[in-house]
Amino acid sequence: MTNLSEWALKHRAFTVFLMIVFTLAGLSSYFGLGRNEDPAFTFRTMVVQAAWPGATLDDTLKQVTERLERKLQETRGLDFLRSYTTPGLTTIFVNLKGSTSASEVPDVWYQVRKNIGDIRHTLPAGVVGPGFNDDFGDTFGLIYGFTADEAIGKPMATLVPGNHANEIPTILTKIAHGERVDHYETKGITKAGHLLEVSLFLSPVRDSSGAIIGAFTSVSDITAHEPAEETLRESETQYRLLFESNPLPMWVFDRKSLAFLAVNEAAVRHYGFSRNEFADMTILDIRPDPDIPRLREHMARSTRGLQKVEVWRHRKKDGSIIYVEVTAHSLDFQGREAELVLAHDITERKRDEERLRQSEERFSKAFRSRKSISLSRKRMVTVSYGRMLSL
Repeated sequence: MTNLSEWALKHRAFTVFLMIVFTLAGLSSYFGLGRNEDPAFTFRTMVVQAAWPGATLDDTLKQVTERLERKLQETRGLDFLRSYTTPGLTTIFVNLKGSTSASEVPDVWYQVRKNIGDIRHTLPAGVVGPGFNDDFGDTFGLIYGFTADEAIGKPMATLVPGNHANEIPTILTKIAHGERVDHYETKGITKAGHLLEVSLFLSPVRDSSGAIIGAFTSVSDITAHEPAEETLRESETQYRLLFESNPLPMWVFDRKSLAFLAVNEAAVRHYGFSRNEFADMTILDIRPDPDIPRLREHMARSTRGLQKVEVWRHRKKDGSIIYVEVTAHSLDFQGREAELVLAHDITERKRDEERLRQSEERFSKAFRSRKSISLSRKRMVTVSYGRMLSL
């Protein structure tokens, strides 16, 4: 059995030569690789499609499909045609021979467009198109799971669940009338049979004379949006619950108009106004008149985000004045610049603090009074003792 290590040591020069050759070959291959994330390659298939809204299968086959096929047979380098006909819709796949060079393909497709354009006037009135597509995007494969080879030769209905097939004629009718279809949300189906939520954008394509010859179609996969929207709805429900069930009064007001936009149940109970009454009020309506200038000044200089806690006086529906600690945070509420406010009633605490202050003040006065009496007595004793010494 040959020992490769021993052989390599004995034939060192040849081994070095092989290493150099392999290294250069590797470098050459590396630098010859395409640098694009999605390297370009040539499709030798074109899709020719025409719609005849309202037509029967037999009429579509005889008056549209067969006429187009006869003309497409003249295509240079043609390998084979494959057509699919449904009521009101013709789809024909034009496949070129594999020997057709990439440089020839654009010229062939130009000729196909020209040839079909020459017979367009012979097609029945009301036919939309024919339109042409020789560009298969990567996104198609990412969304539907088909490779280009697998997609070629399949009717467009392959991408639509059976219970949504009736939507196609409606869309084609709009295109035939020159209307654009924006964000049409429907269902799609992948190669594996999974349902997709898709959003379609379709726009009529016209030739130089203004006649509609097809439609530009863009498909967006919005399947992932559904769970996100559901999560958003759940989040909104949770925050709404936190807002409504909070035991402290809370509300949202418009920073520009100062109008109440939303109030929770605690605010209704604590302030005495109904929700309908709050809806017709501004935050000025719960402030004592002397405090309104300070509030306006505060609104003029307040900053975005979470604001520091401040103590304010508020007025209830019965006219009573309460002291509240207000915590506010700016937010966007239904497209309006707003603030979320939480109000903590500290009236009782303020009263307790005031009673304590008054009590301390009385004690302080009493203490100072007793100290003054003591000092006066001390001076009297000192004076009396001095007089006794002088006798």
